Amino acid sequence: MSSLPGHRYFDGEPYKVAEIWCHDTGWKCGCGVKSDTLQDLKPVGDCALTPGDASPAGRCPDCDALVYPESPLNPGLWVTPIPVLCTSHIQESTSHLLNRAAAFHDTRILRTHCAGYSDGWFLLVPESEGDEHPDLPIDLKSIFAWARSRKYPWVRLDPIGDETAALTTFSW
Repeated sequence: MSSLPGHRYFDGEPYKVAEIWCHDTGWKCGCGVKSDTLQDLKPVGDCALTPGDASPAGRCPDCDALVYPESPLNPGLWVTPIPVLCTSHIQESTSHLLNRAAAFHDTRILRTHCAGYSDGWFLLVPESEGDEHPDLPIDLKSIFAWARSRKYPWVRLDPIGDETAALTTFSW
């Protein structure tokens, strides 16, 4: 991986800056300009970013539009963003339900796919509210509605994930 000089982001604390690392994979701008290297881009500078969305690699040297890198594994590869939400957005009882669904690989428990790992879960977001299990806990209903409204097909729940004001938080 290579570091891109001048490409920096704030990690939540004022004046604390961290470097972005990414593969030098190439890019193509909507204006038609393209390159095989990210080094041709201008720095991002000031811009507003939406949490969970892809981060730009820089600005087009011709039209100044934000440009996003192609997949480092295979140009043109379909990449799905998965927001990482804090487990504080679910109740403790919901965590037990998720553990059961993941342990038994049983889609009947939630009426969706749930994959557990040591600290949390990946959840396939049902395409509509009508596809949800009728007894789904309200905290999961809210998370799925939040994800659907942003067109995320999956969500990840993790203790160190992001909290959002759009969802209720629980202490457990």
